[in-house]
Order: sequence, then structure tokens, then C-alpha cells
Amino acid sequence: MPLTIIDSAHNCRGCLLAEGLTNTQRQQLSMIIHAKRHYQRNEKIYHIADKFKSVYLVQQGSIKTEATTYDGRPVVTGFYFPGDIFGFDGIGDQGYLCDAVAIENTLICEIPFHKLTALCTSVEGIQHQLFMLMGQRIGSHDHALIMMHNMSAESRLCKFLTIYYERMKRYTENQDAVMFLPMNKDDIARYLGICPETLSRELSKLVNKGVIRRHSRKLELLDIDTLYKLAS
Repeated sequence: MPLTIIDSAHNCRGCLLAEGLTNTQRQQLSMIIHAKRHYQRNEKIYHIADKFKSVYLVQQGSIKTEATTYDGRPVVTGFYFPGDIFGFDGIGDQGYLCDAVAIENTLICEIPFHKLTALCTSVEGIQHQLFMLMGQRIGSHDHALIMMHNMSAESRLCKFLTIYYERMKRYTENQDAVMFLPMNKDDIARYLGICPETLSRELSKLVNKGVIRRHSRKLELLDIDTLYKLAS
């Protein structure tokens, strides 16, 4: 069954591809989206080198994309949360460049790419949103490369926390400066290009500076202005 993304506030919330569309255009989009599917923690949505056929929308939960470097080191290439669309990396090579893995119990909708591109020819707003999302994906990849080469471990961590905080505010109704991090330390460290021990030390430094307070995987931002300064 196609997913209805306009009748349910939950389904519609944060769906970036549907932003700015009329109700009629959203209904057209909903008709090409496959039924939602649950994935358990550590279950893969697709594997590296699988034939590219769809992009995917996160409705609940969270996803990481990961790969292995030429010398065998695991790296995390991205995190995706409710409202995010992932899988664009497979377009150029016709095969996905990463594994996509559920970080927690996650609800995903599949969007067949050939149907999406066909819809773009008749619904201008969707084409604009699609290009914007693809551009953001390229931009975030370029930023990650710059971050890995030019930023200190402290700045990398603070930048990650500010970006996550902004995304949390966008996609949820929670405007408090309290964040739950569904990913573990190893995944964050692999994304930031640092070792887990360095991540732990940098988190402790932020606690000692009074910037954050830690409660297991929950972080409370005590001094947001300083966090942003350290991230720049």
C-alpha cells in the first residue's frame, strides 16, 4: 500500500521531500512511496554494492551509513534521523557505496527512484526539493572531509553536537537543550575520525568547562553559545 503522508501529523512531520508542496502534490508523492517497514537494531537496509533502485525515508528511529577504508578501518559516513532521506550515494555508480544500518528499532519507507524521477517531470516542487536534498548531501560530504583535515578533535565534536542539536529542533517538538544520542561512542568516533578514547576525553573536557552535562547517552547543553564558539 502507498504511504499517506498528508493525513497523519506523525507521517508528515519533518518529511523534507514534501516541504513546500500543496496537498495535491503531497498526495501524488505518497502514491509512489512503498509501505513502511520496521528494521531491528543492527539490521541492514541495504548492503554496499547492492544495485541502486531506491532512496529511503526515515520515519522513526535512526540510521547510520558505514564502509571500510582500503586499509580495513571501519568508518561511519553519515547519520540519518526522522525526516531524512538517504541512499543518494548509489545514483552515480548504480550501486550503493555504503552499508545502511539501523542504529535502533527504526521505521523506514522506500521510495523507488525511477518513480520519483518520473514524478519530478510533472511536479516541479518535488524536483526542487530533490535537487536541494542531493546538494545538501554533497555539501555535508565535502564539509566532513574539510573537518577531518583541518579541525581539532574538540572542534569536530562541538560541530557534531551543534549540527545534531539543530536537526533535533527541526524534526521534533522538543526545543529543550537536552539531546539523546542513539549512536554509541565508537560510531561517533568513526564519524569524526578520532579514536573512542579521544572522544571520551573531549566529552569530559566539555563537562569540566560547564558546556555540557552527561547522563549516559543523554547530553544537556548548558552553554550553547560556548559550544558554537568551540565548533567554529
